[in-house]
Amino acid sequence: MFDFNSAPLALTHDSALDPKIFPATVNAARAWLETEPHADIILANLPALELALAGYVKNQDPTSLALTRAAAQRVNAAAQENLSLDTLAARLVLNTHLFQITRDALFQTAAQRLTAQSRARFDAERGFFANATDDANVFCTDVNAQLAEALYCAWRVWGDQPSREMAGDVLGQVGAAFQAPVGLAQRVALADDMKTDTRHLPAYAAVMQMYLTATETTGRATYVARARIVGNYARANLWDDALGAPRAPRAQLADAFTRLAQFTSADAYRAAAHALLHDASAVAQDIGAARYALAVEHATQFPLHLVILGNADHDETAREMWNVAWNTFGSARAIEILDPQQHTARLETLGYSAADPETRAYVCRGPICFPPVRSAEQLRAMVETGEMEGWSDGEIEGLGDWVIG
Repeated sequence: MFDFNSAPLALTHDSALDPKIFPATVNAARAWLETEPHADIILANLPALELALAGYVKNQDPTSLALTRAAAQRVNAAAQENLSLDTLAARLVLNTHLFQITRDALFQTAAQRLTAQSRARFDAERGFFANATDDANVFCTDVNAQLAEALYCAWRVWGDQPSREMAGDVLGQVGAAFQAPVGLAQRVALADDMKTDTRHLPAYAAVMQMYLTATETTGRATYVARARIVGNYARANLWDDALGAPRAPRAQLADAFTRLAQFTSADAYRAAAHALLHDASAVAQDIGAARYALAVEHATQFPLHLVILGNADHDETAREMWNVAWNTFGSARAIEILDPQQHTARLETLGYSAADPETRAYVCRGPICFPPVRSAEQLRAMVETGEMEGWSDGEIEGLGDWVIG
């Protein structure tokens, strides 16, 4: 059998990235939003709204947030019939993100309405979403994985258990769509299980992201292993295709590898992401480059890596911290909950001690890693404001060894 863990990575490009595309494209997105584009135009450029939110968080620019809120509300007020699955997923994620940032009930209502639309589109007997633009008897991997990922988030943010059940059914279908000798099928004919189109890069990216969000929300590390299998197959068998692909699918795949690198600390995945984004300096800095600009920012300044040390099954503090983590916005993020007795190897890789029995959480934003916090209240203050609630001045002054840049 092919050894995924030993899959080679041939880097044929300089992996140094030009980070200037992010601020320049954020400015372009803000200028575009100031023109108050029509809902239909916004709907075709949803990554630009996610880019504006990422820019707001990084720069604390209230105007960008206000413009993004207004644009999202125009889309939410428009007709919402027969959305494609990828648009449905993107809108659900956008409204969830806006709620995480603003706590505005308008976005909660919109997200719950989109979740209900997803439920109406779900074929419970066969365990998948039929795409409005495709054959109702064909499982399309990329869009099903995108919507499943959005529903895993909805389950945790809104407490919507049916969302988890739908996402779990799709995850099972995705597992069946992958076969090690031939790869991940983008299309599976349900009548005869015919699997086709195994070189569709967005499917690999979407499935990796779905598995990583599944591990964030369920705590099951096995999904990280599945993401590695899919990613390693793409590296070993589709790498020339990936390097020569258009920028949009390269950015999607790069984002997935960047996030996988956070969950695994594997330099090979980080190198893969950088190689896929090799031409960042040549990309036009307009709203059409929003997804690419986000991928570059994530690869150079990963927004949020949050690690909780504790047993969420038996420890109330760990569960409360996990709940804070689910409800924290990150344009990309990695949330790990690690039991010191079961995940000693991972903790050693991260450089965290398993000897301390007290439940705690570690937060890193870009190159800045904060000291551990030991309550949900401290964690909430840290991720929302960067403040260390409950710490004395003397304790904060002694944290120089923890904060790195």
